[in-house]
Amino acid sequence: MQAVLLFAVILVLIAAAFAIPNGMVKGKTIDDRDASVVAGAVLALGLGGLNFACAVWFLAIGDIGVAPLAYGLLPLLAGAIGVGLARRRIVDGKRTFVLLGCAVITLVGVFGYFAPSVSVVAAAIAALLFLLGVVSSPRQIMRALDPRN
Repeated sequence: MQAVLLFAVILVLIAAAFAIPNGMVKGKTIDDRDASVVAGAVLALGLGGLNFACAVWFLAIGDIGVAPLAYGLLPLLAGAIGVGLARRRIVDGKRTFVLLGCAVITLVGVFGYFAPSVSVVAAAIAALLFLLGVVSSPRQIMRALDPRN
């Protein structure tokens, strides 16, 4: 039963990672190029926060050491940096390096996750979403890839 509940929470977090940026773009809170960054940040913060809470619990009961806890902070750090970048609407070369750093930090944070099969996929998706934020107009790429055109 716990695994089913955890899977449901993960599905809700994935849905939120795509719904929140879409709502923010429609509300003109963020630009199109920041939508993927916010999606990656929501995914990293949500799953990273869930994992970090588990790490704190396991550390409290004495099952693990401090190293998984430190790795568990990395997705939270990447998510916080991504949200800060989207809020500031930085569009210069610094943006590329910050987003590349967010992607790398997210991928390195995989080592702190307790569910490796889910974490590798989620971290890869979050890293790709951070890297997609480098593209100046992601909607034009999607339109070009649309087979209906």
